[in-house]
Order: sequence, then structure tokens, then C-alpha cells
Amino acid sequence: MKRLIFLFVLCLLVGSAALPAHAATKAAKSQPTSRIIVSKDKKFSLTLYGKDVKKKISIKHMAGGENALASYQLLPRGTKLSQPATVTFTIPTQSSDFPLLLHKSGSSLEVVDKTTATHANGYLTLRASISHFSNLHLVKGIFSVQIADAYDPVLVGKTREHQYIVTHPKETTQTYRLAGEKITNKIEVFNTGLSGELRNHLGHSPHIYPFAPDSTSITEGFFLEKKPFRCVENKNDSIITKIYFSYAISIDGSKPTHESAVFEKWTKAPCISPTFEHKKPVVQCTGNVVLSGDINSHQSSVKSITATFFGKKHKTMPQAAGVINEEFGQYTITTQLPPDDTYEYRLWIELEDAPSTIKVHEGTFTIPPCPQPIVDSKIEKGEKTTLKALKIHDLHIKFIDTRTATGDHCEGEHYHSATGPSVTTIEGKILPDNDGCGYGLVKQVPIVEIDVAQ
Repeated sequence: MKRLIFLFVLCLLVGSAALPAHAATKAAKSQPTSRIIVSKDKKFSLTLYGKDVKKKISIKHMAGGENALASYQLLPRGTKLSQPATVTFTIPTQSSDFPLLLHKSGSSLEVVDKTTATHANGYLTLRASISHFSNLHLVKGIFSVQIADAYDPVLVGKTREHQYIVTHPKETTQTYRLAGEKITNKIEVFNTGLSGELRNHLGHSPHIYPFAPDSTSITEGFFLEKKPFRCVENKNDSIITKIYFSYAISIDGSKPTHESAVFEKWTKAPCISPTFEHKKPVVQCTGNVVLSGDINSHQSSVKSITATFFGKKHKTMPQAAGVINEEFGQYTITTQLPPDDTYEYRLWIELEDAPSTIKVHEGTFTIPPCPQPIVDSKIEKGEKTTLKALKIHDLHIKFIDTRTATGDHCEGEHYHSATGPSVTTIEGKILPDNDGCGYGLVKQVPIVEIDVAQ
């Protein structure tokens, strides 16, 4: 009995000793892997990683001055990090120039390597990594980059030229006022290399091309790059210019240090489709549908126009090709659909210089059911005669009341009214004629014999 009690107490002691270790393991797993500290003016942030997230660190904004875009002091001074931290500047600017990020400790002033600067929507965002604390100053740089902020809209299929210019002096004297201290430095640039790439915004399907990487060097401080981009889709997109700098820099005659940086800017480059004027669909209860409109002098660039239809009862129907009248700048699409249904339709055009079709219009229409045939009592009594007639669904048009024609934006011989702008069916329904295929193609409309009252 005493032995059982001893074992029981021993288990309790072992279990209670194990709990803190288990809790510590669980707490270790829940430790954050990063921590972001933001300055009071919201223009600067510091991201710490790993063990550094526990350190008591603060950011002090410092007054800027001549050629200084932003200055911050990281406290406490002399803090060393176990792994590099990320610093991010976000400041409004109207310039596309590439700034320098300077690291000042005491009288020492050096350039922070491997910075990435992005210009978009009137803001500059610059990121870099640091491994120890000091004063950080974002100042006017030595590289001047000229890139458009936005382009005027261009029609799909047309080409625009995009360019960027990079210049820098081989030698310059820069004056900064950093935290109240005026500093003048002689800066020399050696062995400057540059490579660039131009592409559309990857967040959208491509609307401009080509993807145009290029690599070269700046010659005598000047570089100009031009690339044509062709609009292939109707989107409000952007051209992204990314420039990779590799250079050596010397400050006040010091030994040149090799630096690298990445510059990125988004240029708004909208592409728009041609504007058409679309008329209201002409619909008959027989299922004959005519879509038409004006293409506003774009007929020379429009290769084809088609329509797709989706009914509530009759889901996806075959698409219908249109006819373009280049002389008058008009299009006509004629098709036959099952009646007594509501349809959504979309118009698509194919342009000479675009690799894909473009949707230019969409809408809805309803084909009403035709009235039921009226049975005359005289026919039931035998007082009748037999006539030749066109059968259009449940209605009949006397053959003698029609004529045939070709053309009229219709692909084939077709029927029109021979008595005026409309005909009256044997059942008493008035059917208006139209400028398209009228009452249907000769090869599609059946001819029947029908008994009618005398």
C-alpha cells in the first residue's frame, strides 16, 4: 500500500515538473516571427525579424532640409540586429528620379546598397535592408529617370511608343542639410551598368505587348530606351518599367564601393475599343431577329462582327455572323431563334491588328409568342379553298402576297412583302417586313398548302 502511494505522489511530481516545459514550448511556437514599427508621420516603417522582435526600438523623425527627402533616427543608437531588418519609405513626390539612401554614423556617410524604389500614383516607395542602427537619410540621387506618368487612351489594335531616359553626371557635388547639419559631398560614379525590362501589369490579362527585356550600359551618362506597345484588349492597365542599376560610387575621394539598386515605375496606359452606335433589335414573333448599327468610320479596321445569344429557355444558341457595309459604315446581323423566349446577346468584333475578339456591346430582347391560329367556322362546314403559303412557325403567309429578293444585308435569296411594309397572315396576324432577310431565307422557309375559307 505504501508503495502505491509513493508511485502516485511521484507521478504527480513528474507531471507538475513537465507542465512548465510544455507550456514554454507552446509559447515559443506562438512567438511572432516579425514586428513592424511605424513612424508617427506614417512615412517610414521598420520590420524586425526573429529574436529582434523583442527588442525595445523606437523611431525618431528628424527635420529635413536641402535635397533631403526624409530623415529618421533609429534608437537606441548602436543597436545591432541578429538578422537584417527591412526599412520602407513612402513619400509623395512628383519626380521620377532615383533617390539615394544614406547611412550616417558619426562622421561616416555611406550609401545603403540594394535599394528598391517604386513610383506609382504620385508616391515613391523605397525599401532596403539594414543590420545596425544609425541615422537614415533619403536624399536626392545622382540618377535622373524620365518616364511618363500616363498616356492618352489608344484604340485597340493601335501601337504606342513607350520610352525611358536615364542620365547621371560622372562627377557632382551634392549639398545636404541633415538634421540641421550642412554636409557637402563630392560624388563620383564609375562603371555604371544598366538593364531594363518593360511589361504590362501582371495583375491583368495582357493588353499590351511585347514583353521587352533589354540589357545595356550607360554611355557618357545618358541612356535612352524605346519600345513599341500594341493594345490588344480593352483595359485600363499600366506599363511597368523596371531598371536595374549596378554602379560604383566614391564619396569625397574614398575607395569606390559597388552598389546596386532597382527602380520601378508604373505608367498608366489605357486601351479602348472603338465606339459603335447600336440600334434597337428588330424582333418578330416568328423568331426572325435583326441587329444593326453604325460603326462610326471604323469599317476599315473591323474584319468581322458576330453576335452570341443566350436564352432563358434555349440556353446557348449558335452565333450569327454579321455583314459590314463599308460604304455607309454600318453592320447588320440577321438570325433565326426559337420564339417565346428572352435572350441576352453580345456583339464581338475582330480588328485587323488585334489577336483576339473584343466585346463592344450587350443587351436583351424578348421574342413574343405568335397568336394561335383562328379557325373559321366556314372551313369546318366544307366551304373552303386550298392556297399555297409560307409556313412560319404556327402562322401562314399567302405565297401570292410575297416576293423574293437578294442582298439587303442578307446572305441568300429571301422573302419580302409584295403588298407593302407588312403582310396579314391567313390567321389574321399582321407581320411587319424588315430590311434584313424579311420573312426568312427561301432555302429555309417551308411552302405548304393550306385550306382557307372562301
